[in-house]
Amino acid sequence: PNSNTINVSTEKVILETGPSGKMHNGGGMAFGTDGYLYLATGDTGHNKGYNPSPVLNNLFGKILRVTDEGDIPMDNPYYDNANANNNSPCTRKNTLASNGNKKCPQIFSVGFRNPFNLAMDP
Repeated sequence: PNSNTINVSTEKVILETGPSGKMHNGGGMAFGTDGYLYLATGDTGHNKGYNPSPVLNNLFGKILRVTDEGDIPMDNPYYDNANANNNSPCTRKNTLASNGNKKCPQIFSVGFRNPFNLAMDP
């Protein structure tokens, strides 16, 4: 097989953040020197007096950190055994309205408006 092609049948979704907004959707992705995948998400341009970026019950306006399989590193700041990996409260099905006070264990850093690019410093 040609190494410059991909087989779309091998696609594996490792994280879905929920519905995006009209703007500020972020999108930066990079593997860190620690081998984890860092994902930048924007605040989706919420303009109704609510800023989701500092709130820990959603994945918007954050830098997320997961393994290449989508698992959550145990040293993530909001890791909790009860909510990690397949039990994470932060999935496409559980968005802002339904997640309550649960903290998303995928979160590595909070408070971003539109982090559209990432760079790792070795």
